Amino acid sequence: MTHRGALAARRFWTGGILTEIPVDLNGLFRSLGIRVYLHGSGGVDAACSRLAGRVTLSLNAQMPPPRRRFTAAHELGHLVLGHAPVLPGRPRLAWQEREADDFASELLMPAWALRRDSALLLPPGQRELVLARRFRVSRQAMGLRLARLGCLPSPKTEPPPDRSVEALFP
Repeated sequence: MTHRGALAARRFWTGGILTEIPVDLNGLFRSLGIRVYLHGSGGVDAACSRLAGRVTLSLNAQMPPPRRRFTAAHELGHLVLGHAPVLPGRPRLAWQEREADDFASELLMPAWALRRDSALLLPPGQRELVLARRFRVSRQAMGLRLARLGCLPSPKTEPPPDRSVEALFP
């Protein structure tokens, strides 16, 4: 299994392009010269096009903001990884989707930051929610990322409930 997507995203962090959690996607896209637009539903979550050297990303305005952020990072992954544009009626290959997902996960939820923040003593059942809010991703995306990184403690090692969770990441 290749980790090409995660390695490509990590370069944004190690190269100093990204420096803060949560990632400022608007600033990142602006710095890369990518125009981002919102469109009505129409059944398409995202569309990326390159015309006369300009890259445009169109995102479905009906998506919840955390999902829209992940989708935008996923589409950026396709661009950075050099995946060929999608042709009508021909979906991307599964390995390309996996690479773009890995890119988006590492870009928005870098392993180093999750390992650091998941070590905080958070109440049972609240870890994913608190971290999802901090990184501005969906709880589902956070849960998958934590599981893949091995950052979900077993129930025996989970600390007792702490009612000050909201104060951790306002």
